[in-house]
Amino acid sequence: MKKVLLDTNIVLDIALKRDLFYDESIHVFSLINKKKIKAYITTTSITDIYYIVKRKLNHNLSIQFIEDLISVNRLINVTEKTILSAIETKNNVLKMQFNL
Repeated sequence: MKKVLLDTNIVLDIALKRDLFYDESIHVFSLINKKKIKAYITTTSITDIYYIVKRKLNHNLSIQFIEDLISVNRLINVTEKTILSAIETKNNVLKMQFNL
C-alpha cells in the first residue's frame, strides 16, 4: 500500500470547501477510505488546521473535523532527525539522478 503525507492545504480544501482543489482533495480522501493509500499527517499540521478552521468557521466545527481527520489518518511527529533524514534521502536521490 502506498504511503502519503498529507499537505495541510489538501485538508483545508476539504474542511473549508475551497473550490479550486476540492474535488482533487476529496479524491485523495476516497482513496484513503478505500484503503488504497495510507495517509499520514504531521502534528504541526493539526494545530495549523485547528487555527484556520476555527477562524473561518468555529471552535466546535474545527474540533469535530480534527477528530474525524485523525480517525482515518495516522499522526506523525516531525523531529530534527526526521528532517535530516529527508534531506539526506533527497540528496541521495539527486546524486543518483545526476550521477554525482
